[in-house]
Amino acid sequence: MPLTNSQIDRYSRQIIVPKVGGVGQERLLASRLMIVGGVGGIEPVLAYLVGAGVGTIFLRVPAGDTAAFASVTAAMRDLNPDVTIQVASETPDHVDLVLALASNSDALENVRGFCTMRWNAPMVFARLDSQAKVAVLPSRPPCPVCADGDLLAPFEKRGENAGFVAMVAAVEALKMLVQYAPAREPLMIEFNGYESKPRRLGLRSGPISCACGASR
Repeated sequence: MPLTNSQIDRYSRQIIVPKVGGVGQERLLASRLMIVGGVGGIEPVLAYLVGAGVGTIFLRVPAGDTAAFASVTAAMRDLNPDVTIQVASETPDHVDLVLALASNSDALENVRGFCTMRWNAPMVFARLDSQAKVAVLPSRPPCPVCADGDLLAPFEKRGENAGFVAMVAAVEALKMLVQYAPAREPLMIEFNGYESKPRRLGLRSGPISCACGASR
């Protein structure tokens, strides 16, 4: 749907970005994003994505976080009326992208549980502990279970750079939603403090049990 005058004004700082423009903003407003994680690490990222105009955002959260997320989502709805936010216990029939944020042990288990289910969408996954890394997965395989790099290793102490890494993941998600560049090979971004190093992401060796394992 074409942008209204008020939307052009609201999103003008994004629209002027090369390779985004009005078409990219229209894609954002029409997109359906699922965020998998826990309330502790999601609020700044959610505010960023809501402000950017990601049209529909589904939140898959641990059962104990539901009430906390209700408060967060109410604030986000006031931030941008163009965006719809829903807490979802099941995966919707169609999403354009999954953003998974492992901000603590419970959030990591939430991501692990999600990866055992059948889902069909690109994913951006971030660990926010001392093993800080972001995986960009344009298609499956791999998923966080079958990718190399120990993406789902036990959660360690939350990293001092956790907020920075989470925002890197959010930017990677936006780039995929606006189709900023052609689809890439699976990519791992590993962090040493605020320095990052990308590499191609491959498959783990040995037997693997995951939702995309049968197609490897």
